[in-house]
Amino acid sequence: LTQVRLDLRSLYRSSPAAVAGVFISGILSGAWVNMAPVLGQDIGLSTAEISTLLVATMAGGAVFQVPLGRLSDRMDRRYVLALSGAIGVGTALSALTLWSGGAYSLFAIAVVIGGVIYPTYSLAVAHANDIADPSDFVKISGGLLVLYGFGTMGGPLLAAWLIESYGPGGLFIATGGAHLTLLVSTLL
Repeated sequence: LTQVRLDLRSLYRSSPAAVAGVFISGILSGAWVNMAPVLGQDIGLSTAEISTLLVATMAGGAVFQVPLGRLSDRMDRRYVLALSGAIGVGTALSALTLWSGGAYSLFAIAVVIGGVIYPTYSLAVAHANDIADPSDFVKISGGLLVLYGFGTMGGPLLAAWLIESYGPGGLFIATGGAHLTLLVSTLL
């Protein structure tokens, strides 16, 4: 029986991009999953439309995983994480002007947002495992899951504060800011 000890400092030293990617992925997932229904309710979407909004997000995550995964197999995963961040920033900026265009424009935005939110965790973990010794996979996975959990707790708090401060568009400010942080942190 092998004992594994959680060592977040060592994990950060070996892969700062993976640590940032997983933590930010948690922020994004937590913010979107918990606060998108609030956004929908605030702008007057029906229960069915709010459900469709969440399904559109998950559909985007499923669809984008294949091209992002294949791309990450051909180039440095940090660059794919950065690309994901850039797409997220662009989508959030577009969303700030387009989301009030009705449910269908919001669904389209949700597909792209989901397309970059959900694959981020997998890309970051794959990057961490690329540079790790196989004997450290359990320790790395455990550390990354803890960081993801912290992110999922902070994401809704951040998004709620921004929604209260700036209205429903605050959710897009939260996701755009998190994606910008992902973009910058993976390129450093």
